[in-house]
Amino acid sequence: MKQLVCIACLLLSVASQAQEYKKFKVGIGAGGAAIHSAGGSAFFIEPAYRLNDNIAVGFKMEALFVLGGTNIPAYIGSQSINAQYYFSGRTLHPFVGAGAGIYNMNNKDLFLCDCSSNYEKNIVGFYPRVGFDYGHLTFNIEYNFMPPVKNVSGSIIPNSGPGAVTVKMINANYMAAKVGLSVGGGKKKKP
Repeated sequence: MKQLVCIACLLLSVASQAQEYKKFKVGIGAGGAAIHSAGGSAFFIEPAYRLNDNIAVGFKMEALFVLGGTNIPAYIGSQSINAQYYFSGRTLHPFVGAGAGIYNMNNKDLFLCDCSSNYEKNIVGFYPRVGFDYGHLTFNIEYNFMPPVKNVSGSIIPNSGPGAVTVKMINANYMAAKVGLSVGGGKKKKP
């Protein structure tokens, strides 16, 4: 019981601390990505809540469209939770962070599938990130790690004729460098 009271007091003291920054922000942006020998474009939206001036927790939704390359997915979508630690800074606000979430891949258009190649779904992965905020602009680099992903290709529809089914394990890890704009989350105006 004493431990519970101590934890509650600690949480209350952190929450009641005066903050220079607004608690809620939403980031939206884009960037480039590298996956093996191919490149791609990443787009994201990321709402976040600041626990205090130095710690923020958030939720990121990202879509990566891969251009070129072989034996890699054409699209990777992810939904993840993350945390960031902000170092002190006046105009330039550097941070480090990490996140974990679910990744899904597709080899064709997002909504059309010819069913000749299917990727394993709901892969759990994680990413470390570094970056900085400059006013309402945010810049970050992150590397997305996930275990090898099973890809089944060939004729997988029964009685569809001859064709061999092949199963490959694909490495879909990728690095992304992104820039975005944050709405909210800036410094509070002093009265």
